[in-house]
Amino acid sequence: EIGWGAFEDCCDLISIIIPESVTKIGNYVFQSCPNLALTSLPEGLTDIGSFAFSGCSKLALTSLPEGLMYISTSAFYNCVGLTSITFKRKPSSLASSAFNGCTNLLTINVPWSEGAVAGAPWGATNATINYNFKEA
Repeated sequence: EIGWGAFEDCCDLISIIIPESVTKIGNYVFQSCPNLALTSLPEGLTDIGSFAFSGCSKLALTSLPEGLMYISTSAFYNCVGLTSITFKRKPSSLASSAFNGCTNLLTINVPWSEGAVAGAPWGATNATINYNFKEA
């Protein structure tokens, strides 16, 4: 686990390799790290805490790990670098505000049917959701 606020306000943090052994990114871990240009998360990750990536405006994720089961309140708040995100599996819990402020997030690909996960589009008000999406 990466614990509460571990890298909060690290304005000069540009990149980090999160070990495959990490299963949880706690609350506020990377909050206000505007230069963090992270492109992937470990496949074993199961839980992203509240405001974990809040304000990471250069975050460049395009997919979320298959093992991810819990995405908490405003986990990706104001991550304007996100433009498209693909879920590999249906999470057990996805906060209705997970992508609040992600104004450039235009596409969310999900492998489940419409209505299977409440709260769509999970705060990404400009996003189109592609249901029953299958990766090629």
